[in-house]
Formats: sequence, C-alpha cells, structure tokens
Amino acid sequence: KNPESARIVLGRSLECAAAIFTKVVAPKDRSETPASANLMMPFSTKNLSPLCDLPAARKANEIWKGINLEDAHQFFIVVADTREYERPQKSTYNGFWVPDVRYNNVPIPGAPSAWMHKKAATVFVDDLPKLPIANSVVIAQWENYMKCGAPDAFSGTIFISVPIVAKVHDTEAPRPIAIFNINLHTDRVWPRLLSDRWVTHAVNKIAPFLIPIMHGAILDVPRTLGIDLSLPNVYNFNPDQNEKLVGDGQDGSGK
Repeated sequence: KNPESARIVLGRSLECAAAIFTKVVAPKDRSETPASANLMMPFSTKNLSPLCDLPAARKANEIWKGINLEDAHQFFIVVADTREYERPQKSTYNGFWVPDVRYNNVPIPGAPSAWMHKKAATVFVDDLPKLPIANSVVIAQWENYMKCGAPDAFSGTIFISVPIVAKVHDTEAPRPIAIFNINLHTDRVWPRLLSDRWVTHAVNKIAPFLIPIMHGAILDVPRTLGIDLSLPNVYNFNPDQNEKLVGDGQDGSGK
C-alpha cells in the first residue's frame, strides 16, 4: 500500500490495458499506432476547486464556460494519464473534467455516454457528434478543443470511453464506478471500432488490468491531486470483493 508504488502500478496498468485494447481492435495490417490512456472518476462540484491550478483543468473551465454546472449530475475528472510516464514527458490530461449534463436524457459523448449506457462509447474526431446542449458557444469551444491540434487541446483522432463496472454492494446490481479512456492518433480506418462485438471483445481482454487500476487510483489520487475520495457510490467499493471488473455488458459479466 505504498503510495509511490500505487502510482507506478496505476500507470503501467493503464499502459498495458491501452496496448491490449489497441491490438485487438486495430486493422490487421496496421503499423504501430500511438496511443495513450487515462482514468476518469466521478465527483461533485466541490472536487473541482483543488484542481484549479492544473493546466488541463483551466482548459476545461474554458470549454464548458456557459453551461450551468448546477445541471450536472456529476463531473468526470481525469485522475491519471499515461502521458506523464512518457519520456520526454508530455502535457497530461490530469485535472481535465467533463460535466455529466443531459438534455432530453441524451448525455455528452464520451465518458458521460459510456457511464449512462454502461457500454463503451467511441468518438471519431473527424466526425464529431453534436453536443446535446442548446448553447452554440460551448459547442464551438468543444469542437475547437477536439480538432485544433494545439498543445493544450485533445491529442488524437479517436477516443474510446470504457466504463469500469463493478458491484459496490452485494445487494446491488453492478454499476459504473470509473471511466477508462483510450486515445488513438491514426490516419487509418478502424472498422472494428464500429462493431459492438469487437469492442466488447477488446473490453473483456483488458478486464484483468482494471482491478490494479482501481487499487492504484484509490491509494494514489488523494495524495497526488488532493481530491477527497468520499463519494459513497464509488468508495464503498472494495476491489478485493470483486473477482473481475468489467467495462461492458448490462449484467456485469462482460460477455
């Protein structure tokens, strides 16, 4: 339970899960595809203030300025990013957040959609879905962040949000507790990402890495980001009581 060891386990597990997922869904004749991964956890508005000095959090503030944050069910915050382990180290998404706002019960693409539907959600940057909000300024800010290619913007052409689903209480059905994101930078067509069967197969392959990811995050996040891990729907969860964490499937089986 050494915090430094937890950070290493968290980072390496994210890297391994991203590599395996990418290998499963990549085109057969693919060349090596740059990929990164990060972990998002759900929090309330009070958890945003400790992040205010992080560059990615400031960028999120710019993007979502104009949304009534009181309408958000929760906020998905990046708490770990494989890019901090790369050499030379790249700017990370740590602290970046997305509000879980829904209009006519339609969530924002990516993490909010994956969370709501308990199913992996794929977003293609060159074919961005419209944000389900009635604010053209915010929509433009989000689309610019995704497409502009600036150093402090999204770096990739595809991202996949995978919900980590687990039983929090023995008497309850499995529910999402976090989001695992894989970011790809490729100019290739990846048809397997359009297939629910292939995506589910890839999610099942990375399932063994989700337990060390959650173990590492629970031990490391309070120390490195200063975020209070007190939401009962997440932190009553005990990884030792879950034989397998899954990112797809309504019944928690991952099948």
